[in-house]
Amino acid sequence: MIALLSALLVAPASAFDLEGGNAYEGHRIGQATHLTGIGLYNRFVVGPDGGTNSIVLVSRYGQEDFSFAIGLPVAAHRTPMGRAIDMGNLELSGFYHLGEIGPLFHSVGLEAHVNVGDRAYTWVNDPEEFWPGGGANVVYQGQMDLDSMVLLFRGTIGGSAAADFAPYPSAFMRVSGAAAIDYAVMNWVGVIGEMHVSYWDTSPWELSGMVRLDAVEGVRARAGIVLPIGVWAGLAPTSRPAGVRETTLMLDVSLAF
Repeated sequence: MIALLSALLVAPASAFDLEGGNAYEGHRIGQATHLTGIGLYNRFVVGPDGGTNSIVLVSRYGQEDFSFAIGLPVAAHRTPMGRAIDMGNLELSGFYHLGEIGPLFHSVGLEAHVNVGDRAYTWVNDPEEFWPGGGANVVYQGQMDLDSMVLLFRGTIGGSAAADFAPYPSAFMRVSGAAAIDYAVMNWVGVIGEMHVSYWDTSPWELSGMVRLDAVEGVRARAGIVLPIGVWAGLAPTSRPAGVRETTLMLDVSLAF
């Protein structure tokens, strides 16, 4: 046991093949590889403007050239009648993996969401997750491996229709971009930093940070925080003035088969 622990601690970070377990991902940059598995993503909005908590259950299926995922979000949120628990929009995605072209591993895909009947008039960073509506986005994701550091990139363009109640318009176009760094502190512990910008978005500019733990191959735990800089600066499409009144805590568990 002592020898095993010593090997885990002193082995170079790149020696632990994360592609044999869970794929790399950030906060807005999701997994886009050939891996199969499930994930449970928890978000807790805290502060004077907080009060919305969400759980998203994601199931993934992948082959070498393509992958599919389905996600179902559930929110506990405030309403005029008190606290409520509602399902959000069913999330569907499919990616085709172009493979390595130059220094990057490239994937292109389509992400769609559709309302499944509940009326969760709320949001947690992502504007398409809960508010009743439907739409689709074309997505590009890239990944570059640099020994103990992995760079992630994401870009999207698309449009959505939504229930026309403030602050949401009846239809909106979305263009977004994100970049993240996953740095392996040791072969089973890493830190992730991400920046995301988007329009139209209820959180148009975010910085997020997480710590991941991969002590057992195929099982990953992550914890972190989202700093909604755009919301704090008054750039969000709401009537709330600028100010630091909310942030989002994250707690995730993923399993890869």
